[in-house]
Amino acid sequence: MNAFFLDRHDFVPYGVEHGLILVLYSLIGLGIIYYCRQQPEREKYRKHLSYFLAFITILQLVKPFIRLHFGIFDIKNDLPLHLCNMLPLFMWLSIRFNSRLWFSILFFWVIIGTTQSLFTPTVTETFPHYESIRYWTVHFGLTFAALFGWLVIGFIPTPRHALLSLLVFYILALSIYFINVSLDSNYWYLNGKPKEATLLDSLWHWPNYIIQLEIISLSSFLGLAYLIKWVSPVDKNTLA
Repeated sequence: MNAFFLDRHDFVPYGVEHGLILVLYSLIGLGIIYYCRQQPEREKYRKHLSYFLAFITILQLVKPFIRLHFGIFDIKNDLPLHLCNMLPLFMWLSIRFNSRLWFSILFFWVIIGTTQSLFTPTVTETFPHYESIRYWTVHFGLTFAALFGWLVIGFIPTPRHALLSLLVFYILALSIYFINVSLDSNYWYLNGKPKEATLLDSLWHWPNYIIQLEIISLSSFLGLAYLIKWVSPVDKNTLA
């Protein structure tokens, strides 16, 4: 039981476990997408994607209660306020209510933000710890859901969605910043870089790296949008 719930801080980035997880989850996700793309009437898979997103939402929301139970809850770190903690619920709502607009807004957050967390992870626990299972399942699950919605269901993000995605992102980030100020926390890493090694380490020091992130976000969101437009031309029926 201790191996499943109590922290040991023994995960080693870029080690054997990290590599195996990347390969295994990637093969499963890409295999499912490939299979479903070969089937007729792919819209029917939206319900299955909704169930999957509901599962990882529950997996994410259980974390604070587990840490409360074991007396290790830290309000500065364990509230589900990081972007990747919120995204399962947001993505589930967009799929559950068939909102192409909100899916497209969230798509850029997942592909640009969540996906890089797979390669520069902030998780500190190894399998079979709950945190390891939660972290990898949620982050891979979000990436899988975004690609599945685009490649299988046909929710195609556009440059217009990319700009709207940035606008919503900045509004939400401003709200999180004030929460950080009130809690002395660092959700979204708006008040400092994470302790673990990430791509943020290559940027300027806080708070100047926020300006760099805005420039990178704008260029990467629009670059991804135009790449998608080139790969899968959009017709008027795919727009929200």
